[in-house]
Amino acid sequence: MKKHLKIAGLAGIAAGAMMLASCAGNYEGNCYILQSGSSYGYTIARVSATVNSGTIVDAKVEEMYLPSLWARVDASSSIPHLTVSNVKVGDGTVGELNFATHIQIGKYTFTGTVRSSDSVEYSAGDYINYTADQIIASNVSNTLNYLVGNDSIGFQLGTTAEAYWNSIVNKDFSLLSFTGEEAPTDWKNGANVVKNAVADPSVGFYRSVSDTTWFEQIGKLNSFIVGLKKLNFAVSAEIDKIAYHSITENADGTYSYNTGIVDGVNDPANVKKIEGVTSSVVPLVAMENYFMGYYRAFASQEFISKR
Repeated sequence: MKKHLKIAGLAGIAAGAMMLASCAGNYEGNCYILQSGSSYGYTIARVSATVNSGTIVDAKVEEMYLPSLWARVDASSSIPHLTVSNVKVGDGTVGELNFATHIQIGKYTFTGTVRSSDSVEYSAGDYINYTADQIIASNVSNTLNYLVGNDSIGFQLGTTAEAYWNSIVNKDFSLLSFTGEEAPTDWKNGANVVKNAVADPSVGFYRSVSDTTWFEQIGKLNSFIVGLKKLNFAVSAEIDKIAYHSITENADGTYSYNTGIVDGVNDPANVKKIEGVTSSVVPLVAMENYFMGYYRAFASQEFISKR
């Protein structure tokens, strides 16, 4: 029986880091994923799995917004900004949104342009394409390229999305303006560059707890993961020249998880229904991303938890 696994294949799959939990015997792995589906554009999802003696004892998903939320400014702002018309604003009406043209995230600065709606990297709400002012890497030109960076070895847990996450947590980000009449040519080191806090200090950087349905369903998903002693996952696997998927969407909009696909076995006995999670709230691509995150976070800690 031949099988072919497609473990990767999603543009925003996994980046992150390992860490030891403070509780003896528990080991927590964190995986950071560029995720689409938010009304504010892309987010970074941090998917965590805490492992004890090879068993998942805790699981979490948190999401943090990108500049598509926090780089917004008022139309009257003195900060250089871009205006996007005919878009849905916070209260659901159609209007204009304004975004800082220049931003700083950690040790890098980025300059924005209005993104066309037919861009292959476009996600609803992600109206500005922020291009890196410095050379980060040969394949990195903007914030999205930067955030999907991955490890070339090991568990592919990466560092770039984690670095973004930590920059926000540590308040190492800003909206950039300048003094004088001429804009600086170097937004990183220019003597007349001014770092400004976000325009609205009440802006939440994490997916709001007011999104109660999403939080409830993610809670159900985390509960499903807890207790698993083996977490097999592949976006797709070919068994006898037929493609199968670890996660499938059922006719009623619910999901099922097939634990045997990675091992080349398509047996109904291996199919487990995920209760309480629906595609109308958590799209299939998000489910695949979350499971990839759980899988890599678990794998990074499985061995050490058994020592």
